[in-house]
Amino acid sequence: MPASGSGGYPPYFVALGLFVALERGAFLAGRTSTASLISHLFLVHNARDAWVFGINPSFWSLATESQLYVLYPVLYLLRRGFGARAMVAMTLLISVAIRAAAEWRYVAEPPLWVALSPMTLWFDWTLGAYLCEVYLEGRRIFLRPRLFVVAMVAIIFAASLYRPTARHIFPMTSILFTALLEMAIWSPVRVSKLGGLLAKLGVCSYSVYLFHQPFMVPVSRWLETHWGMSPPARFASVAGLFLTLGWTIGPLLYRWLEVPSARIGKRQLRKPREMGAARTEPAFAGVTAQEKRPADPQ
Repeated sequence: MPASGSGGYPPYFVALGLFVALERGAFLAGRTSTASLISHLFLVHNARDAWVFGINPSFWSLATESQLYVLYPVLYLLRRGFGARAMVAMTLLISVAIRAAAEWRYVAEPPLWVALSPMTLWFDWTLGAYLCEVYLEGRRIFLRPRLFVVAMVAIIFAASLYRPTARHIFPMTSILFTALLEMAIWSPVRVSKLGGLLAKLGVCSYSVYLFHQPFMVPVSRWLETHWGMSPPARFASVAGLFLTLGWTIGPLLYRWLEVPSARIGKRQLRKPREMGAARTEPAFAGVTAQEKRPADPQ
């Protein structure tokens, strides 16, 4: 489920209901079909192109992420049976095979249900787990990360100029940001004012993510219609506005939605453990520590 387990579902449900209500009230463009709404409720809206960017385009990643969590036991078995490096290699091979088959099957761009499927993006998701494991072992993935980052930036830029390769920038970007993240976690910690602001935004980023995107296009159009702003000026204005809202309203949404939902998720995770403990408790119920001890041999 989105955002750290089932506790992430209630805020998503609130955002989903809000945007559907705004559509029905004609405050936002679009008209969500019943099938699309049901697919969003069950987090399978990446199964059809007509659903995937409906209601809120940002929600596509929640469907993919939730399905990747369903695949997590398989990933665990791969890691346990073959090791972390082989696990990443296998997910990479699966992703490359799907992308190659899609290139062969579809003359134009592959459909979104292929491009955004969990199997296609499995490698990108696995990179984060692999980076964590390597870091905890005191090792590094990239021996010369700065040189690698420069090379990846050049490769991504070159790939963006050619349409067939531009479709595969996503995994290249995942590798690039894995290298950048590894550089960051091995660097000395420097706390700055900007870093503090970004950290504050990061804490409530899930709430900001859930609510921001459907409002950005109407605001941009309003600025163009009423103020005659150029595209760069609109981009800067909209980005500034929503960053400000993220730093002000975001913490409130975090406190009112995410924190209570996280408590729900923790309670649900705690229930199986408590039930397991309860099953073993009756065998020793009312038995003292002295009675539990085996009798001394005579």
